[in-house]
Amino acid sequence: MRTWSRFVIGLPIAFLFSWIAHAAPFAYITNGNSNSVSVIDTATNVVVATIPVGSAPIGVAVNAAGSRVYIGNAGSLNVSVIDAGTNAVIANITIPDMPTAVAIDPAGTRLYVAGLMTSQVYVVGTATNTLVATMAVGDVPVGVAVNPAGTRVYVANNVSNNVTVLDASTGAVVATIPVSMAPQSVTLNPAGTRAYVPCIDGLVWVIDTASNGVAATFTVNGAVAAVAVNPAGSRIYLTNFDAGSVVVVDAATHAHIATVPVGKSPVGIAVHPDGARVYVANSESNSVSVIDAAANTVVATIAVGLAPVAYGPFIGPASATSTVVEYYHGVFDHYFITWLPNEIAILDAGTQIKGWVRTGASFKAYTSAQPGTSPVCRYYIPPGLGDSHFFGRGTAECTATGLKNPAFYLEDPQFMQMRLPAAGVCPANMTPVYRVFSNRPDANHRYMISRAIRDLMVSMGWLAEGDGPDLVVMCAP
Repeated sequence: MRTWSRFVIGLPIAFLFSWIAHAAPFAYITNGNSNSVSVIDTATNVVVATIPVGSAPIGVAVNAAGSRVYIGNAGSLNVSVIDAGTNAVIANITIPDMPTAVAIDPAGTRLYVAGLMTSQVYVVGTATNTLVATMAVGDVPVGVAVNPAGTRVYVANNVSNNVTVLDASTGAVVATIPVSMAPQSVTLNPAGTRAYVPCIDGLVWVIDTASNGVAATFTVNGAVAAVAVNPAGSRIYLTNFDAGSVVVVDAATHAHIATVPVGKSPVGIAVHPDGARVYVANSESNSVSVIDAAANTVVATIAVGLAPVAYGPFIGPASATSTVVEYYHGVFDHYFITWLPNEIAILDAGTQIKGWVRTGASFKAYTSAQPGTSPVCRYYIPPGLGDSHFFGRGTAECTATGLKNPAFYLEDPQFMQMRLPAAGVCPANMTPVYRVFSNRPDANHRYMISRAIRDLMVSMGWLAEGDGPDLVVMCAP
């Protein structure tokens, strides 16, 4: 192993992101009048991307892996499929109706789309992004949810004033549950034991999913658009469209806990996976309010596009892994890797920072500590010493690099997480990662999972580094 005093990879100083955030979940906000989706990094509450989609986007669903986001575009009669790693639309699925609410099953294999005018739920197979079935429901379905087991689909029907419960495998109607005037949405608690259905008359219906009977009702003084439940299942959050507030209710007793003023005409609402914050889309304020769940106060307001709706559970999971993308600069003959979506977007755009292109190579990395992993740090070397980045594996290497090079700036001691090999051998379920060094004054490393590419680089004069007879530096998930 070498610790170098100078690295040059040709990235200008503008690329230094000293506020690097780990893989905090992202919030995906549909902007109904901007025909776009604002992507919010919930670690920083900053919009890191704006993605053009179809006309009048409303519904949002994120798969359990956090890799795909589905957007119901009511105006263009389709569903946009977003690759969450690149923030790019990779498919548009035609729906023979106005898609409003969308919901994904826990396995991520089936997407359920509420068709506003045809009294149908359209079922999309996500492997092919094609329609595979339709399910008949009530009049004007506006809300759809899938239970945690993936066996039942719940649909709120706005005009027939009821909830249809469907068998997910057959499409058969299991139950039809009457509610009051114009149900707006349907949300299940994390355990899947209760479904919450808010109606325009201010009455919220609580459905026992075991019996498909009404377990309780409670009243909110105003029209409730949407409901979210915290991960513990102990708090219910409801957007009061008329009052411009979020009502907080105890899930066990249905007692009122707090009313939190937010922006004007709030619609979509979602709870962060850690339960500590609640995000609210304010459709007439063109903003997202962030509520501290402990204090029940707004701690941030984020400007987004026009008429944000974000109808559905719009925050992705706290994913443990992400894709590390490799870039190459032909002028400098240098390689660079990153998993951060904002950096990927800047490099792909090629306007703020020019000359970097994807090599097509990538590998997975843990973005938070897992059992048995070690941190991979990221150092920035200032312009006088190289204007570069260096990735050090493990605490020992990172510490040694800093001690030997005090001018280096430690951007992040845990930029990503990897397993370290034992005598150069990775666990059976993990992928070896190789490293080569350019062995030039403009020092550069390249990381890869292809042994053939490693050997090719060595034949070009690069030096292989690592542990054991195969020279492995770390192990990827």
